[in-house]
Amino acid sequence: MLKKTFPLISYSLLGVLLITVISCGKKEGQKSSGTSLDFSAPPMTSEVELLLQKQELICEQGKFCPNYIAKVAVVHGSELRICTGFLADSNIIATSTSCLTNILRLSNQDCSQDVFFYLPNSFNRSTFRVGCKKVLQVSQLNSSDPSLWRDDVSFLELQEPILFRRALPFSRDGFEDSAVYTSWAIEQVDKHTAFIRKLDCEAVHKSYVNPLASDVSSPNMMFAGCDLKSGHNGAPIVDGRGRVRGMVSQQMNSKLRTYIESTGLLSEPLRPLFHATNFACAPLLYNTDVLNERECTKELNYQNIDSLRANMLNMEGVLETLRSSLEERLSQKNQYFNVGVKLSAVGDAEIIQYYPKCFKNVSSWISNLNIARSVFSFPTYLPKITFQKVMNGLGHMQAKEVENGEKKHYMQFSPKSLNNYGYSRVFLWNNDDINQTFDGVSEACL
Repeated sequence: MLKKTFPLISYSLLGVLLITVISCGKKEGQKSSGTSLDFSAPPMTSEVELLLQKQELICEQGKFCPNYIAKVAVVHGSELRICTGFLADSNIIATSTSCLTNILRLSNQDCSQDVFFYLPNSFNRSTFRVGCKKVLQVSQLNSSDPSLWRDDVSFLELQEPILFRRALPFSRDGFEDSAVYTSWAIEQVDKHTAFIRKLDCEAVHKSYVNPLASDVSSPNMMFAGCDLKSGHNGAPIVDGRGRVRGMVSQQMNSKLRTYIESTGLLSEPLRPLFHATNFACAPLLYNTDVLNERECTKELNYQNIDSLRANMLNMEGVLETLRSSLEERLSQKNQYFNVGVKLSAVGDAEIIQYYPKCFKNVSSWISNLNIARSVFSFPTYLPKITFQKVMNGLGHMQAKEVENGEKKHYMQFSPKSLNNYGYSRVFLWNNDDINQTFDGVSEACL
C-alpha cells in the first residue's frame, strides 16, 4: 500500500489533533487501489460496490492460464460492463475502447471511479484487484459499424504497478491469411465469476463480410473460429512466440449477417466472425513504427467496401478458371474438335453454352474419312452444367460446378470442305432444344 505523508505542524496541540482526525478519516470499507480483495471487509454501501467486491477471476479447472490477463469491470449505470484486458507494462493495462463508456473515451480522463481490474491467483489469493488511475490513450470510434474502425484499443494507467507478472510484448508482424493464433479471453459465467478461456482464432483475408481486411497489415482484421461472447472484447491475440499481434474488437454486424443468410448464396452456415485491431498498424504508447504505411493509412469507408463487394460478386477470375478447365476436359474427349464454353448469366448462376472452338490435329485423322463426302456426323455427350456463385462459411465468394448428368448431342461437318479449303460449316444439335450452325470453323481457335 502506498504510504501517505503529511507536513509536520507544531503550532499547537489542536493542530496535531486535527492532523490525527484527517489522517484517520477515510471512509469505512475504502481501500487503496492495488490491494487484494478483502472478503472480510464491511458490507459495501451500494449495489455497484457490492458487485465490485464480489468479482472473481479464475482459470478453467485443471487448465493453465496466463497471469497477464485481467478482467476489466467498467461501471455502466447500475451495472458492470465486463471486458478483457492484459498487462502491457507493470502499470498499464490494454483493453478495447469500445468497452469504455463514452465519458471515458478521452485521454487523461480520470477512471478511478469507473474502471476496476481483476487478475487471477496471486500469492494464494483467489482474485487480485487493482484500481484505474487515468486513461492514457484511446481510439477514435467515429462510426457505429466496426468495419470502419481503424483500431479499437485503449491504454489505462493503474493506481500502482503490479510486480512479478509478465507484461505482453507487442509485435508489428501482422496476421497471415488462414493462420491460427491464440487468444485468452474473459468469459463471465454469472454476475460475479469469470474464467480465462483459451481460443484458437483463424485470420481471414478478403471476406465479403469485411473486404477491407485484405492484407497482413490491414488495420482492421477479421477472425473466425472463436465464438465471440460477452466479455471477450479487449482480449489479446497472441502468436507462437507469446507476442500480442492484435486485440479482439466486436462481432460482425448482425444486420449484415442476416442479409448474407437471406441471399441464398451460402454453401454452408456462416461461421462466427469478428473484427480485431491489428497491431501492425495500431498506435502504441512507446512505438510509432508500422508494418506497411500505405496499407495502414488506406481509406476505410462504405464506398470502398461496396466497390470491393461488387467485384467479389462478379467473380470473373474464378469463373474463367472453371470455364477453361471444363473446355480442356471436353476437348480431351472429342476426337475432332476443341470444344468451347460460353457463359450466360441467369441470376446467381452461369448457364453453359457449347460451341466448336476449332478443329484439332486435322492431319492426324482426315485421311481416315472419306474426303469426298460433304457430310459427316458423329454423336458426342456434353454435360448439363451450371456454374453457381456461392459463399463459404468465411464469407469467401466461390464458384461451384453443378452437373446434372449428360445429354447426347450430334456434331456435323464436311470432310470435303475441310480438306479442300481448310474450314467447314459445323452443325451442333440434340433431339430437344439445341440446333446451332457455326460457319467457317478451321484449325485456328477462336
